[in-house]
Amino acid sequence: MRALAGATLMAALLAPATSAAPARADATGLLAPASALTSAATSTDGYLPRAMPKPPTDSTAVPTLAASPITRGLTTAQILDWDDSVVFDYATGQRVTAPPPPGSRGAYTIESGVYDAYVLDADGTGWRRLPGRVTQQRGPYAQNAFPAISPSGRALAGGGTFQRPARVRTLTLRTGQQREYRLGTFGTTSNLQFSPDGRWLAFDLSRTRPNRPATPHDIVVLDLATGDFRTLLSGRTGPFSWSPDSRRIAVAAGGGLANELPGPQRRTVVVDVATGGLTELARPGARGQSAPVFSADGRELWMLVQDKVRWKDARPALAVVPVDGTAARLVPLQGARTNSPYGVMVVGRRGDALLLSGPLDLARPLRGGHGLSALSPRTGRVRPFLGDPSYPAGPLALTVLEKGQLR
Repeated sequence: MRALAGATLMAALLAPATSAAPARADATGLLAPASALTSAATSTDGYLPRAMPKPPTDSTAVPTLAASPITRGLTTAQILDWDDSVVFDYATGQRVTAPPPPGSRGAYTIESGVYDAYVLDADGTGWRRLPGRVTQQRGPYAQNAFPAISPSGRALAGGGTFQRPARVRTLTLRTGQQREYRLGTFGTTSNLQFSPDGRWLAFDLSRTRPNRPATPHDIVVLDLATGDFRTLLSGRTGPFSWSPDSRRIAVAAGGGLANELPGPQRRTVVVDVATGGLTELARPGARGQSAPVFSADGRELWMLVQDKVRWKDARPALAVVPVDGTAARLVPLQGARTNSPYGVMVVGRRGDALLLSGPLDLARPLRGGHGLSALSPRTGRVRPFLGDPSYPAGPLALTVLEKGQLR
């Protein structure tokens, strides 16, 4: 079977029914030497490799999850099957049915992609092939249904594009048990995120149809035990994340909250999952907000921003936004040699440090790649954490990322 790793299309159809421990603070964080990021880590929470193993390109050489079970995963990957996919050469318009030679710089359009899905064992034994295959349709408004991995890494969840009915699927790694949840409507399910306690799955639900004008997304929360689901926010855009106690979801302003907060300027909000109540947060006085990340104590949101509207005068900064609605503050990034945070991704948290991936152009130790950088929300200091340019290889299990042992 011929396949090729798609770096921007890494995903899988996976999720958890197990509980993951809420993230906890590390009192040292980046306020101490770099060794503080590793001293509290233990192998009981899995392993974090210094160099991410490359995803396989030959499915026949990878053991299946059924034949070689694992307890928890670190990340997932999708590998395109060229035989069964509909792929065109962007320059010539000709259909391509075989992967290009190594080092090729050609551009391709994937009209219909069929992928083999893999998970990387968080205990260091390598990749496993997951049951089933992942299909994704492309269109002007199609969203990639990226996979989710639970914070503990013990379960996976996957969505899909242009489904009737819209649905999500979950997979428990240790047992191989799968479950499908149907939402009773046409749509695309994407941006799936488990709550830290493993009870809920939150995701975007879009009812946009192929080759039609885009429609707003809803944020839906699904109870993984009962299968009950409900819309938490309607007609919104912007990334979101769970609080450490699994009781709240923070939604960054992004392109605006169309229904909840009228007006030309939208605010980032925190939503109570149980009641649906909204708390509007202070504007940080900046633009270009990244995905929000809660502090370990749940009292603040951290977001990457651009500190000025004019790009040539701007510098990347961290917006520290208290969740009680009091004034936000900007912390300039020390060590970043770029004008804008665009293209920089917030990966997660380790101790009291925010982990970033992207073109911050920080220092030589990153060996020309992006790697993972550690940012102190208190001082704004940025420094390399893991220099391997392959990070992140896909969605990462947050508990493993935060507390796993480096090796």
